Amino acid sequence: MSHDAIEKCRNAVYVLGFTQPHFLLIHQRIRELYQISNKEQGVGTMGITAAGRILLNPEFVNKLTKEELQGVLAHEMLHLILLHHGRRGGRDAWMWNVATDMAINHALKLDDIKLPKDALYPPHEYHGDIFAEAIFEFLKKNPKNMPQQSKDSGQGDAAAGCGVIDDNTEGAPDWKQVAIEARAHAQAAGKGSSAVAALLSPRAARIDWKKIIRHGFEVTASKPTRDYQTFSKRNRRSPEEGVQLPGWKGHQPSLSVIIDASGSMDREWINQIVAETVNLMHSFSGVKVFLAVHTSELVWSGWLSENEQWKLNEAVSFSGGTDPEPAYVACRQASKKGKFDACIHFTDCEFFAAWPSPIPARQLIVGAFAREIHTKPPQGAQVIFCEMPERRTR
Repeated sequence: MSHDAIEKCRNAVYVLGFTQPHFLLIHQRIRELYQISNKEQGVGTMGITAAGRILLNPEFVNKLTKEELQGVLAHEMLHLILLHHGRRGGRDAWMWNVATDMAINHALKLDDIKLPKDALYPPHEYHGDIFAEAIFEFLKKNPKNMPQQSKDSGQGDAAAGCGVIDDNTEGAPDWKQVAIEARAHAQAAGKGSSAVAALLSPRAARIDWKKIIRHGFEVTASKPTRDYQTFSKRNRRSPEEGVQLPGWKGHQPSLSVIIDASGSMDREWINQIVAETVNLMHSFSGVKVFLAVHTSELVWSGWLSENEQWKLNEAVSFSGGTDPEPAYVACRQASKKGKFDACIHFTDCEFFAAWPSPIPARQLIVGAFAREIHTKPPQGAQVIFCEMPERRTR
């Protein structure tokens, strides 16, 4: 079907494809499936069906700038290949559509793709995973952050929960496979750091952050105390008479905990992590713990005591970036024997530069609260994707 609005949409995607080729890959499957609709037929702006038909209202298309039209089309295509229609389950349709819109628009904004000014984004109060299911749970607990549903909003209202329209999908492409291919193209275009690529990536299984801290204590406590030899201790291989061999002695087991306090973290989360660390010091008596909190600078550092109530009261300066080097320097200086037995680093793995070296511990355990690794940890590090503490709503 030929129509000026349809040609305008096709041309918009072609232009978008110069910088975002993954959308050309998706569009190739649906470019012949455009269909003119209107508000009376239930489409006030633009929508997409489970089979890939793009339903558009010419009045809406003509109101958008070229850049905004590119963003709306990219938005609809992502709804499709993210299988939002199949992931809803028994959730409230309106709230689910808003959550999926927020997740998509957040990624598009990070990838510098323009959207209409009334597009929905995750609330400022939300600090969780940019994943539709996680945002839905937040909106469910915080209904004040839900936009009002307009009586005039038809199916396909891009500003307020457009979603995917169910229809006959017989003969439709395998959208999961399309998503895999699109993710690879997005990663290449964004040199590995595309927000759309992250949105299309499978959600990694995550471990409770408390288990990661306990794991660090267990690693520390299990390290053999063979740091230096001394004749003050008899070697078990020495004969009963004759030449005596020096025995091995070790320092007190020690653990360093480094917390990335940049953008994704707040003081409440940091205090919960430290409280759990201090609690475990009672279970693993004898293990010394050194704490370093950082953004692009060292915020706090020092040895923890199992008998004190530690809280970070200083205002954390969110610089928009992360440099853990000052925290690693503080740990190196604090370790009298040169290295801690283990080091736990809670971080989003997105630093200004490469991972600091050398590591101030025999074993580095990375508690990654990101969806993907941007800054690669050093060889031998144990990377564990983790669920961070839930932030209490005020």
